[in-house]
Amino acid sequence: LGTVALTLVGVVIAGWFALLVPALALLAARRHTLLVPIAFVALAAAGIAAAIGAGEPVGAGEGAFGRLAQLLALIGLFAGLVSLGERGKDEPA
Repeated sequence: LGTVALTLVGVVIAGWFALLVPALALLAARRHTLLVPIAFVALAAAGIAAAIGAGEPVGAGEGAFGRLAQLLALIGLFAGLVSLGERGKDEPA
């Protein structure tokens, strides 16, 4: 249910890129330990892409407003949110 809700919110935010949510949820079901590194690497790469294009006008589509930085930020955000739902599975009750 959480994956469906997150996907619907993702459609509003990101359009078709919201399909990353079910893909990341499937990855979480098989290898949940990969989600945190994926989120970290994607967000770090988004920050680097934003820093490289710093100072460019918004309309230029570079830096933080570039497609690459936005896509990487979405991957990091969705991976982080999907990993929050997986946290309780390994913890003892």
